[in-house]
Amino acid sequence: QEERETANRLNFDLRWERLFTERFFTFLTGGYQRDRFSGYTYRWNGGPGLGYDFLRTPAHELKGLVSLLYYYNRLEQDGIDNYGTLKVEAYYQWNILENLRLKENLSYIVDLADTRTYFLNSETSLEVRINSFASLGVGYKIVYQNRPPSPDVRRTDTTFSTSLIVDL
Repeated sequence: QEERETANRLNFDLRWERLFTERFFTFLTGGYQRDRFSGYTYRWNGGPGLGYDFLRTPAHELKGLVSLLYYYNRLEQDGIDNYGTLKVEAYYQWNILENLRLKENLSYIVDLADTRTYFLNSETSLEVRINSFASLGVGYKIVYQNRPPSPDVRRTDTTFSTSLIVDL
């Protein structure tokens, strides 16, 4: 059977947060993404946002975030696409056991100039702590783009992953 590449993605994200109250916070975020199969050579983004911790218990955490981001995209077909977006996110974490947790991250990103261009992302993961500084994880990610930059690009991409997580 012929070997072929089915995934080639690199993400790098940074976020700086500042608490206003016990539950309300603001943040600055920035990121870089390279995904060979998305129709983009690379994508840069950055901007400010607001967040709120809706639920914080020992077993459950739920937070919502809203941000205004600027995207600079280099298209694979030698073009540049840049625009402002609204991004709405929800993060949920369930600490099932002391060493086992389930995470769900949902996001919706819409182009403010053309609302027909939007992205939906869902990432579900299960992590088990194996010692004081490392965990093993499995995850499933769904990435949907309503208007891909090329007709050759699928709208939906799914990724199953396993990971070694190092806590510093």
